[in-house]
Amino acid sequence: MTGRYYADVQRFEDAEKLFNDLIAVYPKSRWASQARIAMPSILSHQGRKQEAIKAWQDVEDTTDDRQLKVSAAYNKGIYVMLQGPEHYSKALAIWKKIIEDNPNAPCTEAVQGMIDKVHVEIIKSVAEELLKEKL
Repeated sequence: MTGRYYADVQRFEDAEKLFNDLIAVYPKSRWASQARIAMPSILSHQGRKQEAIKAWQDVEDTTDDRQLKVSAAYNKGIYVMLQGPEHYSKALAIWKKIIEDNPNAPCTEAVQGMIDKVHVEIIKSVAEELLKEKL
């Protein structure tokens, strides 16, 4: 709870330290799981995007909960996508794997929506480049 408070008041370094300590001491506890879920946002707020992506991977790797595993992969894809167009293909690969592994899961529609959103962004980018060439 103290770590969440620190995150809420933007004391991100303090929150990160508390969560890392909790994970180190009680790695398999539900509280460690909650700390892992909070870490990507804390890292992202500090401008540490690559570490935030790795933190989502850590959530995905350490849970046996299928829904949480899918959610972590979905969020990891979003963080990858937010790095810019040069990372879109990696985000698409993450999301396509979710759909392949979980074709009938409730998340499929949301994941497909993100895939569609990235496709639209790619089309816009290509169209802009073509227009620049014509002018």
